[in-house]
Amino acid sequence: MTTVPVKTFYDAQDARYRSLNSIVIHNECNDIETNIIQSVQAGNLDVSISGNTTMTTSNAYYYAYYGVTNDPTKVAELQTVEQHFYNLGYNVVITVNTTTENTLVWNVNW
Repeated sequence: MTTVPVKTFYDAQDARYRSLNSIVIHNECNDIETNIIQSVQAGNLDVSISGNTTMTTSNAYYYAYYGVTNDPTKVAELQTVEQHFYNLGYNVVITVNTTTENTLVWNVNW
């Protein structure tokens, strides 16, 4: 008789993963990747992305990232996107959009 391990409850890693909005993360990564492709084809070594992605148009992400509001889920979503690009070898810095002063900018270089 073969024993099958039974998982009756989420471990912490599963709970964290399941709490994130994977569609938002997926779309944000795709938008950043599109911007990277366009910059590479133009011969650039970096790109700044603001105002045309979910996380760069919503001030909720700005407020969460800078601790104005307590929204650990949004912070984790930002960190997940950031980590995705670090894992691919990119340098990523999140800064304030100086035009709006309450949204974010993805600064990516390679």
